[in-house]
Amino acid sequence: ISPGSCMKPITVYGPAIDNDTITYSSMLIDEPIQARNDDGEIVDWPQNYDRVWTRRGYTMAEALQESKNTIPAQLIQMLTPQYCYDFLTQKVGISTLAEEEASHEAGVYNEPKYYSTVLNAQGEVVLDTGDQQGTQAISSQTSYIMNRMLKNVVERGTGTAARVSGVEVVGKTGTSSYSEDLSFVGLSPSYVAGVWLGYTENKEPISGGYSPARVWNNLMSGIVAGAETTFQMDTTGVVESYYDPSTGKCTSSNTGYVGYYKEGHLEE
Repeated sequence: ISPGSCMKPITVYGPAIDNDTITYSSMLIDEPIQARNDDGEIVDWPQNYDRVWTRRGYTMAEALQESKNTIPAQLIQMLTPQYCYDFLTQKVGISTLAEEEASHEAGVYNEPKYYSTVLNAQGEVVLDTGDQQGTQAISSQTSYIMNRMLKNVVERGTGTAARVSGVEVVGKTGTSSYSEDLSFVGLSPSYVAGVWLGYTENKEPISGGYSPARVWNNLMSGIVAGAETTFQMDTTGVVESYYDPSTGKCTSSNTGYVGYYKEGHLEE
């Protein structure tokens, strides 16, 4: 089972924002890098989902929104594969299925639990996991900026089918090679859930217009609508600024698009 592009926020964009390699509106060109294929040949890689390289600039927010593959590949080169692997395994806690289900709030890693409390017939607590003492995986500033970037995915990107009226939903779609795995991980202010469509054996492309984001909406819309509707996150150290979408540079005038930046790290 492959999560596909669902990994981009925690593998590439998150660590690159956290160590100030990029900002919300940093710009890179949608073009391939040179990589060695399974036959040892140097080839242009990777393909985008639509198999088109536009060779134009994309801001980080736009690249994530449209799930470009070329720009994360360039970021991995900039960060190095080892850095991204270490970030996943040492900071985010990814190494097994259970750890992939860990919860993160304001950049804090919490060990995954399959239950919080267990009560007997008399309502007495017989098992209690207790209060979790999480560890800071990424800064609260990075967490908020990534949250806003992932909001774009649901509002006008590849995850629009997950939108719930009156509730902030953020998330990321994922498609593996040959469309054998389709995924969506969505978050509301109170809940997080993931959907995977595919075959565990005799894998074949998923066809017929199936959308994991739509499945997520069908499963979760009634649940999330009965809870908090907007994210209440710590925005200390984060500033909003307008930027020019053609250059990614922040502007002093109230024109262009709104981006989110760490204090002292505007795109200039």
